[in-house]
Amino acid sequence: MSDDEGDDPLKHDVFIDDDGVMWGQDELGKYKIDDKVWTMNEIRDHPLFMVDMPQDISENPHLMALQAMMYDDQTPEEMAQHMKNQGNEAMKLGASKICLQNALTFYTRGIDMECKDDKLNSV
Repeated sequence: MSDDEGDDPLKHDVFIDDDGVMWGQDELGKYKIDDKVWTMNEIRDHPLFMVDMPQDISENPHLMALQAMMYDDQTPEEMAQHMKNQGNEAMKLGASKICLQNALTFYTRGIDMECKDDKLNSV
């Protein structure tokens, strides 16, 4: 063979540990291989496939991670303004039950920021 196997960027080492867990390793490091088949409910709970936002995102680790990535460096005032804007956008989509629920969720999250700006707290 003329190509050195170590030069193949798509090459992944795969092994199974003593507990039967399958692991892979590439140039970025070791990772667990998850061959789990997702149910339709699990797919619908993933942010990529959600139709509407749940009232309480604390039960969804995917949403919690996204929220942390997006908002950790923002002040409560910035967060409240962002949530108000999101609520306004949801209202512009129409008067359907889903749109109104989403708007209410965003407005509630904005109020929950408890910022010092009374106008934002009143949404």
